[in-house]
Order: sequence, then C-alpha cells, then structure tokens
Amino acid sequence: GLVDQRPHTRTVVAQPDDDKLTGMFELMGHLEALCAGLSALRMTPSERDGLDSLHGEMAAIVSAGDRQAYIQANERFHGAIYRGSHNPYLEEITLSTRQRLQPFRRAQFSTLGRLARSHAEHGLILEAILRGNQTEAERTMHGHITQVEGAYHSLIGG
Repeated sequence: GLVDQRPHTRTVVAQPDDDKLTGMFELMGHLEALCAGLSALRMTPSERDGLDSLHGEMAAIVSAGDRQAYIQANERFHGAIYRGSHNPYLEEITLSTRQRLQPFRRAQFSTLGRLARSHAEHGLILEAILRGNQTEAERTMHGHITQVEGAYHSLIGG
C-alpha cells in the first residue's frame, strides 16, 4: 500500500488527500479500460477460456459470501485482463498503480452487496472481451472502476 517514510521516524501508512486519491482512481479507470479494450482484441482463445472459467469460480465465491477468497480471485481476474492486453509495459504500469490503490480498492468489499455487484460488473466486462468488442470492454471496465471508487467513498462517508 501507500507508505510515508520520514527520516528518524517509523514508516506509517499514508492517507493521500482527496484530490490525489481521486486522480489515482481516475488514472486507474483509464489504464484498466485500455487493458480491457486491448484484451478484447488480443486475448488468445485459451486466455479467454481462462477468464471465463475464473468468472464462473467467482460466482461460487460470491454465493458463499467469502470476502477474502473474492479479493484474491478479483486480483487474478484483473491480472488476467492486464496480461491479456499483450502489452508488458501497460501491464507493468497498471499493476504498479493498482498496488498504490490496493488498500482503497479492498475496502469496497466491506460495503453491503458489493461482492455481487462487482461480480455482475465483471460479467459485463467478460462478455465484451469474449465478443472482441473493444469499445464495450473499455466502457464497462471504466464503469467498474468508477463503481469501485464510489463504493470506497460511500464506505468512508465521503
């Protein structure tokens, strides 16, 4: 996550100001949308099958209400889309940005009903990728990240 390191003091988790956090989510939305759009064009049939299978596994996790398992599967789902872009530099930048936002992204799953909504949003992203629809994959992924940000802000009362 984000840390604040100062000389001669201990390292603490930093809380970015609202403008910085908004900017980070804004960038994340665009990076992930780009990954999803490129995945719609470039994913191999095997990669598409893997993403589809993972989404199916996530349905069972949602039904069980296992938040920790969903968080891990969610990371794999998004990671598969980053890799599916077949652009290693984009994957690297997106992963780096995701790491910085990780504490704020994970918090969303504490909101009531968020697992099911996240899974439904993933379904729309998956459908667009499987159809090879770049524009729709970008649109649905960007919308998903906007929902992630909204869930975080509703949780903290912002």
